[in-house]
Amino acid sequence: MSRRVAEFDWARTPLGPSAQWPQNLRSALSLCLGSRFPILLFWGSEFRMLYNDAYVPFLGQAKHPEALGSPADICWREIWGRIGPMLEGVTRSGEATWSDDEQFFFERALPREEVYVTFTYGPIFSEDERRVDGIFVPCTETTEKIVSARRLDTLRQLGARSGETRELDDACRRIAAALSENRFDVSFAALYRAEAEPGGEGEPRFSLLASMGLEAAALEPSAWPLASVQASGQPLVLELPEEGAVLPGGAWPEPSTLARVVPLRWSGDGRVDGAVVLGVSPRRPLDAAYLSFQELVAGNIETAIANALAYQQERRRAEALIELDRGKTAFFSNISHEFRTPLTLLLGPLEEACANPQVPEGVRAQLGIAHGNSRRLLRLVNALLDFAQIEAGRLRASFRPTDLAALTRDIASPFRSMIERAGLRLAVVCEALGEPVHVDAELWEKVLSNLLSNAFKFTLQGAIEVRLRREGRHAVCEVADTGIGVAADALPRLFERFYRVAGNAGRSMEGTGIGLALARELVGLHGGTIEAASEVGRGTTFTIRLPFGTAHLPAESLAAEPARPARPLVEEALPWLPSGGGAAAPGRAEPGGDRRFASTFGARIVVADDNADMRDYLLALLGGAYRVEAVDDGLRALAAAHREPPDLVLTDVMMPNLDGFALREALRAEAATREVPVIMLSARAGEQARIEAIDAGVDDYLVKPFSARELLARIGAVLERDAELRERRAVQERLRRRTAQIETLLDVAPIGVLLIDADGRFVEVNPAARRALGLRRDLLGRDFREVTRLIWRRAYADEIIGIFQRTLETGERFFTPERVETRLDTGRTEFYEWQVDRIGLPDGRHGLVCYFRDVSAQVQARQRMQHADRQKDEFLAMLAHELRNPLAPVRHCVELLAASPDDARVPGRVTPILMRQTGILGRLVEDLLEVSRITRGLVTLRREPVRLDSIVEQAVEAARPLFEARGHALTVHGDPALTVLGDPTRLVQCVLNLLNNAAKYTEPGGAIRIESVRREARAVIGVTDNGRGIPAELLPHVFNLFVQGERTPDRREGGLGIGLSIVAELVARHGGSVAADSAGPGLGARFEIALPLHAAEPGAVSGDAPVPALDDANALDDAPHAPHSRRVLVVDDNQDAANALAALLETDGHQVTVAYSAPEALALAESLRPDAVLLDIGLPGMDGHEVARRMRASPRLRRAQLIAVTGYGQASDRENSMSAGFDAHLVKPVAVPLLQRMLRQAGARR
Repeated sequence: MSRRVAEFDWARTPLGPSAQWPQNLRSALSLCLGSRFPILLFWGSEFRMLYNDAYVPFLGQAKHPEALGSPADICWREIWGRIGPMLEGVTRSGEATWSDDEQFFFERALPREEVYVTFTYGPIFSEDERRVDGIFVPCTETTEKIVSARRLDTLRQLGARSGETRELDDACRRIAAALSENRFDVSFAALYRAEAEPGGEGEPRFSLLASMGLEAAALEPSAWPLASVQASGQPLVLELPEEGAVLPGGAWPEPSTLARVVPLRWSGDGRVDGAVVLGVSPRRPLDAAYLSFQELVAGNIETAIANALAYQQERRRAEALIELDRGKTAFFSNISHEFRTPLTLLLGPLEEACANPQVPEGVRAQLGIAHGNSRRLLRLVNALLDFAQIEAGRLRASFRPTDLAALTRDIASPFRSMIERAGLRLAVVCEALGEPVHVDAELWEKVLSNLLSNAFKFTLQGAIEVRLRREGRHAVCEVADTGIGVAADALPRLFERFYRVAGNAGRSMEGTGIGLALARELVGLHGGTIEAASEVGRGTTFTIRLPFGTAHLPAESLAAEPARPARPLVEEALPWLPSGGGAAAPGRAEPGGDRRFASTFGARIVVADDNADMRDYLLALLGGAYRVEAVDDGLRALAAAHREPPDLVLTDVMMPNLDGFALREALRAEAATREVPVIMLSARAGEQARIEAIDAGVDDYLVKPFSARELLARIGAVLERDAELRERRAVQERLRRRTAQIETLLDVAPIGVLLIDADGRFVEVNPAARRALGLRRDLLGRDFREVTRLIWRRAYADEIIGIFQRTLETGERFFTPERVETRLDTGRTEFYEWQVDRIGLPDGRHGLVCYFRDVSAQVQARQRMQHADRQKDEFLAMLAHELRNPLAPVRHCVELLAASPDDARVPGRVTPILMRQTGILGRLVEDLLEVSRITRGLVTLRREPVRLDSIVEQAVEAARPLFEARGHALTVHGDPALTVLGDPTRLVQCVLNLLNNAAKYTEPGGAIRIESVRREARAVIGVTDNGRGIPAELLPHVFNLFVQGERTPDRREGGLGIGLSIVAELVARHGGSVAADSAGPGLGARFEIALPLHAAEPGAVSGDAPVPALDDANALDDAPHAPHSRRVLVVDDNQDAANALAALLETDGHQVTVAYSAPEALALAESLRPDAVLLDIGLPGMDGHEVARRMRASPRLRRAQLIAVTGYGQASDRENSMSAGFDAHLVKPVAVPLLQRMLRQAGARR
């Protein structure tokens, strides 16, 4: 590079000729070119590049040597977006920067090659150190380090995930999962297995084992050259299509362009067993390191699959051995069943015959021999089964702490009479061991019985000794005899199965050679050892050593119940005596059943056994006392049970179609037979077989062969116990139902119920009580006093505790219908009705039951009703006051007119007063009616676009006389651009009410301001005054019905407190809202109405409120009209009202006739033919609507104007009037100018 730099024409660059380069550039370049470390220089504002030989690999063949002297943004255009800001930052700040293992994507071997670089940007300052002339960049490529670490982690994951798998499918899934975690180096993967064609001919087939990152179409084996790779045994690199069905690029957005198929050999014989397809990263070149990584991936895959296949093969071998063992166990079980069933049929009848005194003595002796040999055969069968269970690991011992000395003496004692009859002596010396030994009593008995039987068999004279002593942490038991002894060469084989010492002259040559072998196995189960020492002609000694404690025993066998011992060996050894003495004759069963269980006689028993002889035997044995039905398999037994449920089922275990265990499950599945007891007969002996039967739900278990007496006793006991259980279940069911009923009553009870015992603890708390107490923790068992003090304050809690304690001591009931309680935990005040009673408890002591219910809602409702009643009284008092105020001057004026009929001045003085006060009365009544209409939803809004300034202007004009009378200074500011959608009349009414309210509560001479402004998407009308203000406690309620400020003696304007309520209701119906604000008493108040703005079309906005309807009782027409005489009929049942109205109309020049009833009105109308009829609606007998309909039906009255004059002013009243034929509907009191105008129209109509 030194030569290239020297030969480069720098004059064509901004750096200029090298001879003119500054010293700092010369020094930096000298350091760069002389270094063996990759160094790059950026110089000047364009960051022109100079570099040494070690930096060339960074550029690659595509950029070197053209990169020399070129601007950095051109040479490194693919990464300029990242390094450009870094370079400019160093140039501006003069501070160095560095990066470790920074990832870049170079345009080098690939369009976007993944590269990692560690570098430093060091500034090179000018000679005056005021600026940065260049940047010195030492750098190192760390790509290999980063990528190798990533690939190594993938290999480690492959080994960790697939190394412990035992299934091929699982191994393949784990392989795919491990590869999927490195999509940077494995874009995709597919694992295939070669399947050889039958006969080994033809091209092999491949099956997919696992895949990662590929679509289904790309997973077909035909998509890859698998056969070629298998044939050659070499990897194959594939160039993938760049168009069409592109394959994924893994972690990168661009597709992969290369894939590699690697052969796999996992069988160990060198042949190709499969292949893996590995996608190559589109951003890393497929170099030697990449190829090595793929080979290592393939090697890990081979190891994982080989391990999984080896494990599967080993497992198949183990399963085959297990299956063989199962077959052997099944064989022994079947043999057991086949032997035990005929043995049962032999021993049962033989026992009965030997016990029968009617059988001749000689015959009984022969039967005794048969009975003894049958018992011997049973002993051989049991020994074989014990060996089978030990080999299968199914022999389960029950180890319990046992006094081994006492047990050993008990086992040896039955042998004494037999040994002494043979002329021998039995010595039993058992020392106290000081602590119990954990043994299975039944198995220990088998060990000792075998040893004693063996000693008796080979001892012809002398003695047999049983010795037990303690040696350290072992119990030592010895069985010694003075018999014929065993040769030294035979001793090592003495405990082998089926081994018999040749030539020994014992009492008998009988034997199978398994007794001592069985003894050794059983001692081994106890964690002990057995040894033999013998000398020919001197005798033999067997020594057993059993450890103390339980550490040597399986924990699961320490809690089992001990087995019941059986002692068949003494009876088997008795025939070896010279006299041939047999066993004592067995006892005989009671004919027909065991009389101890006579209460069970007559019960129905279903017998299931596939052996016909066994069925006949059981029928004969049980038929005398019970109703017996015998069937030959489980299915027929189930059908018999369904047909008539039995009291007991006696079943064999092994039967065709449905065995005994399946029969028990089938009986359990049906409600009618679920509780039927089952006794199971089985050839399987031992504790484990019995436990399995009990676990299956069997009530009793008998091992064949069994005695008739035992069977009858078992059947009677089970039936008697079942009868007791049924009675107990019936009682429990009655108790359960009663308990459930009580619990249901408590659960759904709307009152709380607490049951407290004599110690003051909660015994029962029903859901209503839990909800009322509100405690999350379970109350049962908690102290009542503690809980009480958690809920209520100390003094009140102590009072409640005292009440409960007095009731518990005296038995006196406590009841309170209403008690106020303030909760300590919630702060709420609650009202409860509660009662406490003393009750007796099952333990003989007394407890308390408390019934209570929350009456807070009722109390609060009563309080609200009382408050409403007070409000009603206050309203009525206020209404009376407001009505009396105008009535007083009216009465005074009337009295003045009556007292001065001739005084011409009086009418002029009283007429304004009467007009004013009757107007006040009319407004009071109209306000009450308006509230009623609004609250009942009877107000209909006639919405139209209207300008808000027009609403304000009309309201101000209507209120101006009141302001002028009180001397208020009124300021008006209206925004003409505000338009809302509403009923103009109602909006004027709302604003007018606010203005009247301001005037009412502002002292004379005060200031009132009304304005309309825009506030976001709403138009706001505000009325502000400097009057009395509003107290803070009243402010939230000012828009409620009947709420008023404080009345003062100088506030002459009355009111019912309903004006603001009307405003709130009407504004809400317009979609708006109201608000009130005041700084306090004496500081004035501000009321606001906010309405949604409306975007109206030009010219569509109404500027004025609509003209009141002609029949509106409040519409005034003050224009003077010349009187025109009309014939008028006034109809009203109120004579004063009729006469007054008639007198008023007569003063106006009309001819008036009065009628006080409907019939009179109809008659007068026909004769008078009036121009107008003023007709009251509420007439007695026949209302005004019916009178109007009849008048309209008369030809003489069709053109008469019918005017309803009534106190009913609802919209429905007006509609009813119009439908009845009225021309107008006027509400009392009638406005005289409006009535005059209507009468003029009546004349024109005529």
